[in-house]
Amino acid sequence: MSEETFHETVQRILKYDSRYRAEAYAFVSDAVSYTVQKMAENSTRPSRHIRGNELVRGTVDFALSEFGPVAWSVLSDWGVKTGPDIGEIVYNLIREHILSASSEDSIEDFNCIGNLEPLFRNDGEKMTGFPDRPQID
Repeated sequence: MSEETFHETVQRILKYDSRYRAEAYAFVSDAVSYTVQKMAENSTRPSRHIRGNELVRGTVDFALSEFGPVAWSVLSDWGVKTGPDIGEIVYNLIREHILSASSEDSIEDFNCIGNLEPLFRNDGEKMTGFPDRPQID
C-alpha cells in the first residue's frame, strides 16, 4: 500500500474513531512488521502470524528501540496506553483491510496487559503478569 493510501485510510479511520492520533496507526503498523521480523529471527515457527500478546510486547520493544527513554511519553501522547489500545488500532486497520486476522484471532487477545507504562521501566525487562512473553530481543 502506498504511503498516500495508508494516510488516506488513517484519515478515514479518524473520522469514526478519534481516540488515537494518526501517528499511532503508522507506528502500530510498523510494530507489526518489526514483531514479525523479530519473531522469525528467534523462532523456528514458519508462520508470519503473530498473536495479540506478541504484538503488545513487540510494540513495547519497537517503541523502546525507536524512542528510547521517551517511548512511554510518545505512545501515551498518541493515546496508546494499554494493550487493548493496541488491539483497537489493529482491529481498525483490519476493518480497513490494511492488516488481516485469522479466524482464531480476537480483539480480546490484546487484553493481556492493561497499563503499558510499567513495561517501559528498565527498558521493558520487568514483565510480571505478561503471559507468553516472546523472546524478540
